[in-house]
Amino acid sequence: MPDTSPTFHEYYQRFTEQMRRLGCTAFTRLLNGAMVAHLGSNGPCLALVAGVHGDERSGPLALLEWVSSHNGSLIPPDRQVWLLPLLNDEGWDAHRREWCGLDLNRSFLPQERSPEFLWPIMDEWRARLPDMFLDLHEDLDKQDRPYLFRYPGDEHGLAEQLAAHLGAEMVDWTDFDEWEGSDEVYLRRLGCSRCVTIEATVDWSLEERIRWNLKAVQWCVGYLS
Repeated sequence: MPDTSPTFHEYYQRFTEQMRRLGCTAFTRLLNGAMVAHLGSNGPCLALVAGVHGDERSGPLALLEWVSSHNGSLIPPDRQVWLLPLLNDEGWDAHRREWCGLDLNRSFLPQERSPEFLWPIMDEWRARLPDMFLDLHEDLDKQDRPYLFRYPGDEHGLAEQLAAHLGAEMVDWTDFDEWEGSDEVYLRRLGCSRCVTIEATVDWSLEERIRWNLKAVQWCVGYLS
């Protein structure tokens, strides 16, 4: 499946059209043109993020397919989703990992050290901490199998259950400082322990990666119940 990804602007045109078709009118627009959609008003909240790295295509495309393929409600009425489907504008259009030379997954830092367009994201998470967080990535360098990161200090078993569902390996990490500035560490420091970052393998076709990410998203929405 060739990469026929829309531009960043085209992506958000399609995304907002589909979300409004589904009845969503609550959006937060970031300074770089990205948008956060807020779905639901009751129940536990799942935060979904993709496109932090501009050369990792399947996560944003999976989320666009997710919202485009529904005709009814995207989530059950007793759940909420905080949805940021594509963060990195400059990197996405240039097929480049970084944003203007910065790794955005090391940029969730105090405001004087982070890009201004990230501030509303961090403000919203501080005001309403998600109950669960899923970040969609691809490993472009070294893995021939998909995997996810597991923090061994977690006692809820979320990573183990999701890994079993996805047929993914688990990579343990124990030191928050190693990933300082990542969105997951930022949320964990705020108190959200149900956080998982997943990594699709580029040994798969783009279509296979999209399907795998969709499988993760749909499972996580169900897990909230």
